[in-house]
Amino acid sequence: MRGTRIGLGMIVLGLLAYGAGGLGQEVGPDRVIDAVLPILPVESDRGPEAIATGTIELPGSCEHCLVHPVQYRITVPEGVVRLVIELANTTDPTGDIDLIVREGQPVTEDEFSYYYSFRTYGETGEESLELPEEGLDVVLAGDYYIGIVSFVEPGTAFEIRAAAYIEQPLPDAIDLESNVPVIGQLQPGGLSGGLDPQYLYRVPEGAALAVVHASSRQDDIDLLVGRNPIERDEYGHLLADTQLRSSGLDELLVIGEPESGDLWIVVENDTPDRASYTLEVTSLPAVEELSPDTQLVGAVGGETGLIPLLSDYLRTDDGMLGLTQYRLQLPAGLTALRVRLRGGEVCDIRLHLRYQQAVSVSHGSVVADLSVTDGVSKEFVLQQAFIHGVSALYIALERLGEGEKAFSLEVVADVVE
Repeated sequence: MRGTRIGLGMIVLGLLAYGAGGLGQEVGPDRVIDAVLPILPVESDRGPEAIATGTIELPGSCEHCLVHPVQYRITVPEGVVRLVIELANTTDPTGDIDLIVREGQPVTEDEFSYYYSFRTYGETGEESLELPEEGLDVVLAGDYYIGIVSFVEPGTAFEIRAAAYIEQPLPDAIDLESNVPVIGQLQPGGLSGGLDPQYLYRVPEGAALAVVHASSRQDDIDLLVGRNPIERDEYGHLLADTQLRSSGLDELLVIGEPESGDLWIVVENDTPDRASYTLEVTSLPAVEELSPDTQLVGAVGGETGLIPLLSDYLRTDDGMLGLTQYRLQLPAGLTALRVRLRGGEVCDIRLHLRYQQAVSVSHGSVVADLSVTDGVSKEFVLQQAFIHGVSALYIALERLGEGEKAFSLEVVADVVE
């Protein structure tokens, strides 16, 4: 399915009609949210990454409007040879929503027309737009506003994914795993990898926190972090979304509600002496995908390898929330869902569930939609009324007291084919 470019004449006619006090007034978005566009080398086999999620709303004061009142702005840099934008209805893959994109300014609409640059016309909830389209030679640099034309009920969940591909190759990446420290050394005034390679950490979807910690036993080191690779400008200055340059022996970056996707990381030694460092990253919670009709065993409440100070984000009044949470994507046709917690030490574990986002801790209290705190056997049974319109559930376990606790978790789903 291809987006279709509108002719300039339609925009001019619409403006003339409005200027003459004629047939209708253009309506634009209530809000515009800036989204970070992932930049990938053209030879990459990675597809678009999530840049925005939400639920469909309709403007309350505009009876004829079908465009979701929140639009998302991405900035396309020079040198992009391919731009891909995807839209998914995550509540119902058959529910009809369309992509609508405009260069330079937000998408608008009146009673008769939409004003845009590109649009898709699929009849389901999976839309894809790839630029340049046939007949166009390049992807123009600048701001692009991404909107959604909705033919579904308000409250329908969606996800927007995007990626821009450039001819200029990205630096080599040293992949980092959560809670697995790496050790390195830096020359005087040096950068880890000399900017090529760079450390790369992929923040999972659903993370409430992303944490980057660089430390040294005796040396003053600095930390640079960005959604895109760290680079120098024409004057030699380092460019990064975040630069931590305190005079201490460690730098700790905590990102609340991070967007999923790449974090590029460089450690810098801005001193005249050699320096050693330890670099560690993690996300809270660590999210694992869980399929319906599965059973898993494990342990909750361990603190081995956890970045110092981060246990404070998991500590509850009665124990500790597990570092790992389990995300369950709900299939179409689901009529009932059972989540059962079992195990030899299950009396010392609480079961928590939250719709659409991760369970969290606030001032020692667990923030969840449903919790089972008492009894040897802990179980949720959710009928269709409690899961209608929900695309994902997050399951979390809370350890009571101290030490790791073993558990067995079972998920059973009833689906009408």
